[in-house]
Amino acid sequence: MPTRYRRVGVPLDPELDDALRGATPRLRGASQAARLRELALIGARSIGAPTTRLREASAALDELGATPARGDLIAASRRLLRRHPTPPGRESGSESLRWARGPR
Repeated sequence: MPTRYRRVGVPLDPELDDALRGATPRLRGASQAARLRELALIGARSIGAPTTRLREASAALDELGATPARGDLIAASRRLLRRHPTPPGRESGSESLRWARGPR
């Protein structure tokens, strides 16, 4: 099929063939080439490789003066729950705000 993009030849060795077969039920691509492309993109995202979209988003956030989040969200939520074991439920807005701010 004609394309304006450069092609990459990849040998279909037993290990790659096994990976493609194992991933096929979870992938959208109909052809082996489409599935291989999707696996490569998933792999790149999983190791944190920056993409053009990610670089563009980072540049836009930099222009706005935003700073990236630091730390682990799950660890932060666990610290909050240790500090405030009873999360807000049916309290008033003021009580919920006091809970979120924590002890002063």
